[in-house]
Amino acid sequence: MPLHHAIFKALYQQRDTNQAKEAREFLEQQFREKWLTTLTRITYTPRGKDKATHNFGTQEQYEIDENIIGEDGWIKNLKKPKFLEAILGSSDIKEINNIYTWITNKEAYIWRVNSAPEQNTERVARFYAVSGRADLDCDRGPSGSNDSLGVLACREATRS
Repeated sequence: MPLHHAIFKALYQQRDTNQAKEAREFLEQQFREKWLTTLTRITYTPRGKDKATHNFGTQEQYEIDENIIGEDGWIKNLKKPKFLEAILGSSDIKEINNIYTWITNKEAYIWRVNSAPEQNTERVARFYAVSGRADLDCDRGPSGSNDSLGVLACREATRS
């Protein structure tokens, strides 16, 4: 998710160029038509900090411990946006909202697990857009099959 966000931010910073406008149109279509799965997984924990695992399943995998559990809501209204740093690599709520509004013509909204689970619960981070918002979705299970931007996701092999 941080790599996707960094690319989206770079495009936003170049938004007046024809190349960025073309990329934005492509991304807007992808956000609307697909749930774009990333290689970021969030492990929500019953106690202590949650864990954002980026580049899941690759040699570049790394983890960030942070309190991510909380209420869903509009990015621009978040009172404690520090957790976004662990998920996106930025906690600048104005800039984040501007980027996703530019891409989708809809303001950014965060979905996450709202209260501590009874046991560790793993979720996959996704981007998508619906009629009223651009969603940064951090509360869906990893068993779903969704599209991605240049990322192949597959189920881990089970050993008998």
